[in-house]
Amino acid sequence: MMLFKACPKCGGDTIFDSDIYGRYTRCLQCGLMKDIMEDQDDTRTLVKPMREVEVEAA
Repeated sequence: MMLFKACPKCGGDTIFDSDIYGRYTRCLQCGLMKDIMEDQDDTRTLVKPMREVEVEAA
C-alpha cells in the first residue's frame, strides 16, 4: 500500500514494507524509515485525515 505525501520529513510518498525485524513505512523520496508497532492499526495512525469540505445547499 502506498500513502501519498505522508512523510513527516519531506512530505514525500511512503510505502508499507517488512523484513525479518518487523513492519515499517519507508519514504520513496528521502528514505526515512519508521517502525510500525504491532499493536497499532496501520491505516488509522499513519494516514493523514482529509479536510472536511462544506457543501453549499443549492
